[in-house]
Parts: sequence; structure tokens; C-alpha cells
Amino acid sequence: MNSSFTRRAFVEEAARNFLGVSALGGLSTMPQFARGGKASEFIDNTKLPGFGSAENCIYLFMAGGMSHLDTFDPKQGSEIMGTTGTVKTKVPGEPLADNLPELAKLRDKFAIVRSLGQKTGDHNQGSYLMRTSYSDRPDIRHPSMGPWASQLLGAENGDLPSSVNISPGSNHPGRGFLPPVLSPLPILNPAKGVSYSQRYGGKSEEAQARSRTEYERRLELMNSLDTSFREKFTDPRISAYTDLYNEALKFMDSKDLEIFDLTKEPESVRARYGDSSFAQGCLLAKRLVKSGIRFVDVQKGAWDTHADNFTLTNTLANDMDNAVANLLQDLKAEGLLSKTLVVIATEFGRSPVINANEGRDHHPGVFSCVLAGAGITGGASYGESDEKGDRPKTDPLEPADFNATIAHAMGMNVNEIVKSPSGRPFTVASHTTLPDDTIVSGGKVISELFAG
Repeated sequence: MNSSFTRRAFVEEAARNFLGVSALGGLSTMPQFARGGKASEFIDNTKLPGFGSAENCIYLFMAGGMSHLDTFDPKQGSEIMGTTGTVKTKVPGEPLADNLPELAKLRDKFAIVRSLGQKTGDHNQGSYLMRTSYSDRPDIRHPSMGPWASQLLGAENGDLPSSVNISPGSNHPGRGFLPPVLSPLPILNPAKGVSYSQRYGGKSEEAQARSRTEYERRLELMNSLDTSFREKFTDPRISAYTDLYNEALKFMDSKDLEIFDLTKEPESVRARYGDSSFAQGCLLAKRLVKSGIRFVDVQKGAWDTHADNFTLTNTLANDMDNAVANLLQDLKAEGLLSKTLVVIATEFGRSPVINANEGRDHHPGVFSCVLAGAGITGGASYGESDEKGDRPKTDPLEPADFNATIAHAMGMNVNEIVKSPSGRPFTVASHTTLPDDTIVSGGKVISELFAG
């Protein structure tokens, strides 16, 4: 019998039965990794303002390409706006699209970056680049920001995972080449939380004991089958499975699993956020960072508005607007906003040209993203697009710059090198090699967005 396969099958079965997912993210490879030490102090981001202000991050990803023109970068009075209007905010000269009435009231609480651009208009390539700062390649998988934070800042203490992905989609890069133990915990449906807690929470003590006994019996059988294999092969990639399993076991036994249960929230609060999966994901994200989970990624799809853009975007933006406004207000009221970085990101924008189907097509030329909390200057903006929202007019940026800013806010040294299993060096926000062969970050921290 193939013992390696037996172990893998058992771990995947445990993930399915107890965590409600098919696997804990990319179990097919188990890389050994190494630190390469510190890169040259070419740009010492640790001395820039805002370094380490964020203890936690809530990363809200608008999958499909959110229209910058119909949200955070409207062109008041221009024909390219179609039926989208504008609304005044608390910041003079900083209107938002009228699809965002609640966030308009909170414009002094967040900063907008309006000069992001990238080269690809492909959804998978664009979202991968936005989440990792690297192009998607067949020979390597790069880590997303949550696992990078775990790697560079250290895993959180306790039984809970250090990063969680809510409604992540099928092409999320996850942990990339980092060890399996740094895989984000996927929550497919925020309303259902973690299946394990509900599987056992509703049972009698006797039924829970029987289930636990059966689980331990399977573990004992797996260990008996694998003992000789583990003694013969000491490859650290094999031990990575054991580390992953031990972390999953600790998590399943944690007394803190109820933080994933949204029924613990008053019905009035759940209703205030909204009943969409994204809205409930925002509420769950607040519960998770409050409990010490460092990085929570929440995805909202369906922004690919090639047809009927103005009706669809209005619905999508209203849902986002209400949920994020409630999230910011609750984080502020509970004393969490000063230490929680809230991010709104997307893979690209939508075209200024309105097509024959009243839609907007893919537009990587320029788009907007948002940062709030944790040292970010509320009401600020960085960069601007041209009068048509077609290209950056000032301060052009790439995804690596935006991700370097997130990393900086969380206390990661963007120049720190981590090597992949093949020995290739990487940094959290892309990397570049100087003439003297020194490797440094390819991303520029947007230090202007941080308060003095």
C-alpha cells in the first residue's frame, strides 16, 4: 500500500468531514523552504511612516474588474459616465459615484489610490498579479498576502489559523510555494462558518464522544500504516504534511471555533450588513480580526459587466457600499480600526467606452483601490487618472506598489528574501536585481498615504 497516498487521502478526508472543504489549499506539493536573510537596505521601508501600524488586515477583493468610473473615480459631468451620477463627500473636491452613498459619508475615513494600472486584461492573470505581485507561471505558485504575513511576521499563537479566505474562488493562489501549514483556511459560505463546529456543536455529548473516538481510531490506523514509511524517508516535505495535520487537529479542538458562527451575532446586526455572501463575509471578517486572526480575505464576484453595466454595477456597488460602511463603522466603534488595515482591491477597471450592450469592457490601463485604518490618512488620495479615466495622469503605480504598501503597514520588511523550494529568491511585493546583484523589492511603498 502506498503510505504517502494513504496520508494524503486521510488529511483530505479530514478536511472534507471536519472543515467543510476539499483540502486545506494546495496539498499536492509540500515544499521545503529557506530564508535567504535580509536584502540590502536599498530602501529601508521600516523607517518610513506607518510601518507596522496594522496588526490585522481585511482584504476585500472585487473579482471581475470593478468599474473605477462607477465607484471611486467618477468623472463628473462627462458623457463617459452614462447614467452614473456623483455624490458629494466630506472631503471637498472628492466626489464618489452615486452608487456609494454610505461610503460617501465616510470619505474622511479612507484613502483612494486612483493611478493603478497593469498590463493584462485577463481575469485569472490579473487577479493573480494583484494578489501576489507576480505573473502567473506554470513552473511556480506565488503566495498571496495572508501567507506572506504569516511567513514574515511569524504564525499567530494559539489554535486558530493566521489567515482565512472567505468565498475565495477556485483560482486563489493561497500559500503558493510556502509550507502547507501556512495555507489560509477557506470558508466557502460565511453563513455556515466552519462545518466542524456545526457538525459537533449540535450533537449531544455522547454523540460527540462517539465521533471523536472514531476520528482517533482513523488517526491510529493512519499512523500504523505510515510508521515505516516515515522512518525510512525523512524528507522535510513529508513532515510538512504532519505539521499541516497537527495544525488542523489543534484547530478542530479549539474552544474558539464559535467565532466563525454568525448566529452568535444579533439578528439586527446581520441584517444591517445585508444578506449577501459578501456582506456576511464582512461581518465574519470583523469577528475574526477581533479574535486575533491576522489576515482575512473576502471576495465579491460578478463585476464583469460587459452588458447592462449601469444596472448591475448599481446593485453590486450598493451591496459593497453598505457592507463596507458598516464594517468601517463597527471597527471604529469597537476600537479596532486603528490597528486593522481595510483594503478594497480589484484586478482592473472598466473601459470609459460604453459598448453596444450598455456595458463596459476590461480596462487594465487604470483602476482604483482603497485603503483605510491602521495609520492610513483618512480622506487622502494618491494619483489621478486622465479626464476620461483611461490612463494614469499622475503617479502611475503597479500592483506590486500597492502590495508593498499593505506589507509595510503590517510590519513586513518588503526587502526580506524568502527562497522557493528550488532556491529562487522572492520578496513579498515582486523583486528586482540591482547592478551589484543585490535583490530588493520591486514594489514602492506609498508612504504619502500614512499619517506623519
